[in-house]
Amino acid sequence: MQSLLFIFEVKQLNEDKLTRYERARIIGARALQISMGAPVLLEDDSGEPIEIALRELEMGTIPVTVKRLNEVKSNYDIK
Repeated sequence: MQSLLFIFEVKQLNEDKLTRYERARIIGARALQISMGAPVLLEDDSGEPIEIALRELEMGTIPVTVKRLNEVKSNYDIK
């Protein structure tokens, strides 16, 4: 399964956690994948696709890399 890659412009590089916009984008993309028939990465696959995607993100089972660019165009990854 391919990992998801999203690129975001951010102002501050002092946090290693996802912003609410990053979380929303990741959950939405994963929920769409699940609704289109992608395999669920959890043992308990009951519920709506959005709920499953949220649980997958909380459990850390979604293979995702967020690449952030700062003002001087250097970048770093959050996995």
